[in-house]
Amino acid sequence: MQKALDEDSSVYEYDSVYDDIQKQRLERNKKLLGVADRKPKYITQLMRALEERKKEQERRNDRKIQKQREAEGERFGNKEAYVTSAYKQKLKEREEELEREKRASEIEATLDVKKQKDLSGFYRHLLNQTVGEEALPDRSADRKEKSKRTIEPSALRGNDSPKAEFSKSGGNSSHSKWQYHQRTAKRAENAAQTNAAEPSKYTKRSNEQTVSSARERYLARQMSRSAVKSYVEEDEVLYLL
Repeated sequence: MQKALDEDSSVYEYDSVYDDIQKQRLERNKKLLGVADRKPKYITQLMRALEERKKEQERRNDRKIQKQREAEGERFGNKEAYVTSAYKQKLKEREEELEREKRASEIEATLDVKKQKDLSGFYRHLLNQTVGEEALPDRSADRKEKSKRTIEPSALRGNDSPKAEFSKSGGNSSHSKWQYHQRTAKRAENAAQTNAAEPSKYTKRSNEQTVSSARERYLARQMSRSAVKSYVEEDEVLYLL
């Protein structure tokens, strides 16, 4: 006995290690029988189906009661209706449940291959598998902003351009052509006068630049006037012929 105690001091402490022995025995039996973490296969689905049937039955009863109230509305229309807090909570839970079912049905319709009208769902699933479920950046706002910036200047140019006026005035007749060229020349002359009258934003470098710019404006006015004059003379010759 003394020899056993010398080798192991807890050799006779059976009560203190009894729980550990039983635990090890149970674990060994589970491994041998292969029943560890066994769960029912069908009872969960059956319970879920039962809950769905109960909820559907409650909805049918509510619709039936609502129809009865509508039929008896003339008899009890002046009576006050009392709704308890428990019933309000029940209605709220029912609305949330209907919303969840609606979202689930939408997801199912999206993922169901038989309900797909085109291959957009297939490509979306392929994209999610390739790049993950991260949200793609929304570039529709950028495209709208770019199109807006592109359209506005073109619209402004279209309203004030000589071509627009020419098309509006009807460019088939010689008179309208003459008016178009006359307006063009007048517009060029007005622009030259405005540029000449407008004070320069920058310091004038030399008198030669001022003289050359004035000469260019003068030549531009002369060219526009000569172009209009030659065009009018050509129209008169054609008219006489």
